Amino acid sequence: MGLYRNLALEFNPEILKSDNAKQVFALIGEAYDVLSDPLRRAVFDQYGEEGLKRGVPTSNDYIPAYHYHGDPMVTYKEFFGTASPYADLLDVLQNPPLLYKMSDGNTSDVIFITEDRPHETFSREGDDLIMMANIILEEALLGTMITVKTIDHRTIRVPITDVISPIYEKLVENEGMPILERYPEKGNLIIKFSIEFPNYLPKNSKELMKKRFSHG
Repeated sequence: MGLYRNLALEFNPEILKSDNAKQVFALIGEAYDVLSDPLRRAVFDQYGEEGLKRGVPTSNDYIPAYHYHGDPMVTYKEFFGTASPYADLLDVLQNPPLLYKMSDGNTSDVIFITEDRPHETFSREGDDLIMMANIILEEALLGTMITVKTIDHRTIRVPITDVISPIYEKLVENEGMPILERYPEKGNLIIKFSIEFPNYLPKNSKELMKKRFSHG
């Protein structure tokens, strides 16, 4: 709910005058409408957007398809109780908060410093997302498939056919953060690799590798 509050205020068309902002505002409203409802959220988490909007058959019933009503301002009014993005500001001006009182009786402003909350999978560099994939030596030499759960709850599979060195990076276009100025364009996803080397290699395996590399 806190995330919707912040984003809805930031992209409210009354504040941000651009066509892209209107599109983002509509997406924010639809996302909140889905994620604030336990059943819709469960369907979305398990079946993704396609399952949510097509409906899901169950063993005893059928979960009907979800359709957003299409008016993000209705969602905004239901959440805030008003269509005005300045309501909070007016409330602060009319009812200013108390200043922090020091132990010596004096008052002082309180300054909060915020920072991005770390994500368990991705780090951010501008509009690009960075992730680290852990692989074994065999996968580094012979190739592998990297499964990525994106920030919008999709699952993509990225085939790696190159030989992976410690400095190798795989770039997946248009899977990064949304670029507001060029919406719906996104930044890129950059996959880096941590290669786990074996602690022990049998002698016959070493001989096979020597033969293979000598004919490489």
